[in-house]
Amino acid sequence: MKNWSIRNRIIASFAVLLLLMLAMGLIAHTRLSEIEAETALADSDSIAGLHASATMRGMWSIDNLMTLKYLQEPNPETRRQLLQDLQASRRQHGAKLEEYAKTITTAQDRELYEALKAANIRVQRFEDELLTLVENKQRPEALALFHGELARAMEALQPRLQALIDLNKDNAHRSMVDIRDHVAYTNKGMIVALALSAFAAVLSGWLLLRAISEPMQRVLAVLDT
Repeated sequence: MKNWSIRNRIIASFAVLLLLMLAMGLIAHTRLSEIEAETALADSDSIAGLHASATMRGMWSIDNLMTLKYLQEPNPETRRQLLQDLQASRRQHGAKLEEYAKTITTAQDRELYEALKAANIRVQRFEDELLTLVENKQRPEALALFHGELARAMEALQPRLQALIDLNKDNAHRSMVDIRDHVAYTNKGMIVALALSAFAAVLSGWLLLRAISEPMQRVLAVLDT
């Protein structure tokens, strides 16, 4: 490098600085892309799944209360309205299950979903039997079914739903941790790149200063003689 001209040294210095800036931009772009991908996954999978599963928990509780109210209601008109509300709620259940199915990305999630879906089918089967008994004015049998098979089916459904909620909570937590880690790595990479750029700028300035000052000093020495 001692034999390089001042022009070549200036070009080399700017080239080094540009390379460091490009490296810094590449690091930032790569890390931000990872953060974007992790955020999109959390939004479409764990957070959406957690919202859908938590909503279903409330809907099943309401269904159970509506079924009991239907069972105890003596007025035919009111009972007919309750039946329509219960059927509409069950359609919403089906829609929520389909909505949740779109968020599934892992085998474990699929397994828990299928178990919950099977439990829901069993609950609805007992609800259908109960509705038929009420319509046939078999209230004692319907009440026994409500507190017997239907209650046990609901109890079996709850831990499966809770397992699904817990899975999505854990996935959401891991996604947030991953995003935080990516942000921390990006910050560290940017700090390192900035430090290297500053060091390269100072070193290039010092080398250029030497390249200019040494010939000037020789020229001035010749003039002084």
